[in-house]
This record gives sequence, C-alpha cells and structure tokens, in this order.
Amino acid sequence: MRFTQSWLAVGAMVVTMTLPGSSWAKSELDLRLTRLENIIENELNIRLINQLDAMQQEIRELHGKVEEQQNAMQALNQKQDKLFVNLDSRLNSLNPDVVTSTSEQAIFDSAYKLMNTKKYDAAITEFKDLLWQFPEGTQAASVYYWLGEIYLLQWQQNRSDQGLLDQAKQSFTTVTNKYQGDTKEADALLKLGMIEIDLGNWTQAKEILTKVIQKQPNSSRARIAEGKLQRLQQ
Repeated sequence: MRFTQSWLAVGAMVVTMTLPGSSWAKSELDLRLTRLENIIENELNIRLINQLDAMQQEIRELHGKVEEQQNAMQALNQKQDKLFVNLDSRLNSLNPDVVTSTSEQAIFDSAYKLMNTKKYDAAITEFKDLLWQFPEGTQAASVYYWLGEIYLLQWQQNRSDQGLLDQAKQSFTTVTNKYQGDTKEADALLKLGMIEIDLGNWTQAKEILTKVIQKQPNSSRARIAEGKLQRLQQ
C-alpha cells in the first residue's frame, strides 16, 4: 500500500513538471513562425522595391533614348534645310538668267514686264517658275490668268496649234475652279466665253457669259458679257 502511494506521488510530480514544458514549447514555436513570416515578408518587400527601382531606371533610360532620337531628327531636318538652301544657290549660280529674288511680287513684275514687251516664251518660263516657288501665293490666280492670255494670243496667231488653245483653256479653267471668289475669276470666265464664241459653240458661250453676269453684276465684265449675249441672240 505504501509502495503504490509512492508511485502515485512520483507520477503527480512528473505530470506537474511536463505540463508547463509543453506550453513553453508551443510558445517558442509560435514565436519562430512569427519571425519566419516577418523575414519572408521583408524579403518580398525588398524584392518588390528592387523591381520598382529597376523599372523606374528602365523608364528613365527609355525617356533618354526618345529625347536623343528627337534631337537627332531635329538636327537632320536642319541639315536638310541647309542642303536645300545650298542646292538652290548653286542652281541660281549656274543660270544667271533666273531671277534670284525670293520675292513673289518681284518675280511676278518681271514676268509681267516680259509679257508686255512681247517676250512671251520668257514670260511663260518666269510665270511657271513663280508657281513652282509659290504654288499657293497671293499672285497664283493672276499668274494662271496671264498664262491663259499668252497661250490664247499665241493660238490666235497660229490657229493650227491646238495645244496652245488647250493650254489657254486649261489655265483659265484653273482660275475659275481653284480660285473662286478671286477678282480674276470673272475675267477667266469671260475669256472662256469668248473662246467658245470664237469656236462657234453658242450654247456653251451663253452658259459661261451668264455666269459672269451672275457672279459680278453691274461690273464692267458683266456689261461686256451682256453685250456678247445680245449679239449671240441676234
């Protein structure tokens, strides 16, 4: 009986010593797990930060490359502009008869003077050169009109050359189609109407002359058109 009681006492002591130990081991394990989670989380954060830094660096490098390309394109455009200027200067130096002034009005005045002195071929060359240099210039409508006048005059002197008549009509038609509202539009229409009269195309002539009157009523051009129409009706 005493022996049994002794073993029970020892068992009780063992149980008492074991229970606190298990609780301590569990706490230690939780702590280690928490530390491990913190370590992993820190490492992930560091990796993300490094990746962000790397991406930002790549973006900065791309911006730098784009800026370099833009600067290179600008330099190339400037170089091309200089080349064109040099080429134009060389062409002018090879042909001293070409007007070197870049003024649209200066070229127009020179061509107009040639036309008035009956140097028609030279006038045509300069008028065309003006259109090449200033295709949308303020004198473009007038240039096409006077080209039409020259071609018409040359055709009247040589009616066997159908090409001259076609060029005259094309020049006047360009004015009426492309420069509607310009002061030369009615003049070009009047010339086209007179050409149709000269060719015996009465119906076309009436239609064109009527447009002149509609576009510029009470003008000198309209009065000329009205006189032509009255003769056609007679």
